[in-house]
Amino acid sequence: MSVEREVLLKEVWGDDSYSNSMALNVQITYLRRALKSDSTLSIEAIIRKGYVLKHYCPVKNGNWSLK
Repeated sequence: MSVEREVLLKEVWGDDSYSNSMALNVQITYLRRALKSDSTLSIEAIIRKGYVLKHYCPVKNGNWSLK
C-alpha cells in the first residue's frame, strides 16, 4: 500500500506548501534512519506519487520475499 505525498502533507501539516514539502522530506529521512537497523523494513519513494513501507521476509533458500 502506498500513501500519496499530497495526502501526507495535507493530513499532517494542513497544506502542501513548499516549506511543508521540505519538512516531509526531513521526516522521511528520520524514519528511514530509525528503520535502518531493521533490514526487513524500508520506506521507498514512488516518483511523483508518494511513499510505500515495504516489509521483507527471509525465505528458506536465503533470498528475500516481499510481504
